[in-house]
Amino acid sequence: MAIGDLAGSKGLATYTDALLVADVDTGLNQRGDDIAATMTRLDKVEPYAIGVPKFSVQRGTNGQLVGSNVWSVIGTDAFATPVLNTEFTSWTQGALTVKKTGVYQVSAHVQFFAEPYSTVAVQLVKNGGTVDSQNTLAKDEWSGPGTGSANPSATAYNLVRLVAGDVVRLWVLQRGSRQAVNAGISTPDLTMSLLWVDA
Repeated sequence: MAIGDLAGSKGLATYTDALLVADVDTGLNQRGDDIAATMTRLDKVEPYAIGVPKFSVQRGTNGQLVGSNVWSVIGTDAFATPVLNTEFTSWTQGALTVKKTGVYQVSAHVQFFAEPYSTVAVQLVKNGGTVDSQNTLAKDEWSGPGTGSANPSATAYNLVRLVAGDVVRLWVLQRGSRQAVNAGISTPDLTMSLLWVDA
């Protein structure tokens, strides 16, 4: 491939030895315009590729006991060190604070074991709001017969708009067992994730 062939294949102007000395400024300015056009496109693309907020956390060794028939907010101690935690303001006491305004893909999951559950549910809620409210970002609920030893789970996901300063927490519910039980037994049994996808 000769010098200039790649530029030509992209529709850029190319030059030969026939270019007059007086035309050199034209050639350089043309190339400068080409570079500026590329920079303009990069200005649009870079926010989607560099510094994108990403957060993912899974159940830690101890998990958290969840009482029967009551929504429980999950604290930081229930989780392991985040798998990803990029471009968020803080992650403390189970509260994730948003730094960058935009549309986020959010998800949450919980699974309970070895009890006769009639309900298992999960919700992501923002700004200290209650479950099943306008502050609920995503939710899911499983309902069953409340007999046997099924290991039910609930998984919630959504695309939502969040603004800088919003605080997101994970809530879970188990109904049917007559005691407080742990949220899961291994890392995939309790998860929460957020990913910025658009401005």
